[in-house]
Amino acid sequence: MKLSYPTSLRESQLTRSTRFNSGFFSKKFNFSCDLPSVLELLCLFETQGLPLQLLLTWQPPDPPNSTFSQNHSNALTYLIRDVQIQPELAIKAINHLDEQQASALQTLYSKGLRREHLIDLKNSCEEDKENLCFSGIYNLLAQLIIDENRPVSEAIKTIEKMEWAELRELKALEIP
Repeated sequence: MKLSYPTSLRESQLTRSTRFNSGFFSKKFNFSCDLPSVLELLCLFETQGLPLQLLLTWQPPDPPNSTFSQNHSNALTYLIRDVQIQPELAIKAINHLDEQQASALQTLYSKGLRREHLIDLKNSCEEDKENLCFSGIYNLLAQLIIDENRPVSEAIKTIEKMEWAELRELKALEIP
């Protein structure tokens, strides 16, 4: 796909730390993805006739110190272009997701995984499982859904029932 610069974009809008201004509205929006991905996303918005301010409706996960990452950009582009979800709903689908959750959503959306599943899975992690939740759980989820053809709800229940020691062993094995 050939990328073309939208005519309404100014050079200042293409930096990693971007400020969108629209009348009374001004908000800093931080990107932590590469410039070609930002351009692809902005071009997608431009070709769909969508206002750039729509991106500002994205809500970071708690605590709100996250940036709009490469994974968020990829998931949003996938949902809008490939799945053809309305952009407003696509942004809501990635609201409050961290980088790894956004990646899991993109990978497993066609298998039935949704934002709510990811939020519930994160909330079900106990404190002692927290680090494992963010580093290996989504790989395990993909393995159960894709490789073992388990339904999303069954895969999530399997993970929630696992003990910390089991998850630690799986992490040590470096699940692909």
